[in-house]
Amino acid sequence: ETKLRTGENAALFRGAFIAVGMLGFFVLLLSLTGVLLTVQLMLTRSKNQIESVLIQGVSPSTVLVWYLKGLALLFLIVSVVAFFVVYSLKTMVVLPFLDGFSFAVEGQVLSWKTFVFLGFVVVTMVAVNAAMIFVELRRMFTR
Repeated sequence: ETKLRTGENAALFRGAFIAVGMLGFFVLLLSLTGVLLTVQLMLTRSKNQIESVLIQGVSPSTVLVWYLKGLALLFLIVSVVAFFVVYSLKTMVVLPFLDGFSFAVEGQVLSWKTFVFLGFVVVTMVAVNAAMIFVELRRMFTR
C-alpha cells in the first residue's frame, strides 16, 4: 500500500512538473518574441543615428557587432541570474517539499542537460537577433 501511494504521488508530481515545464517553455517563447520585438523597435527608434553612421563609411557588420556585444552581455546576465534563482528555489523549496512526500529525486540537482539547454537558448536568441539586426542594417545600407 505504501509503494502504491508513493507511485501515485510520483505520477502526480511528474505530471505537475511536465505541466510546469510546458508553461515555462511557453513563457520562454513569449520572452523570445518580446526580445525580438524590442530589438526591432530599438533599431527603428535609432534609425537616423544608424543611417548617419552607415553613411560615414562604417560597415553594417561593425554596427552588428556593437549590437551583438550588448545583446550577448544582456542575455548572459539574465541567464545567470535566472539560473541561480531557479537553482535556489529548487534546493530550498522544491526538494524539501518533495521530501515531505517521500518522493526521491533521481540524479543530481543540476545536470549537464540544464547547462546545455541554457546555452542553446542563449545562442539561439543571439543568432536570431543577429540575423534580424543584419537584415535591418542591410536594408538601411542599401537605401
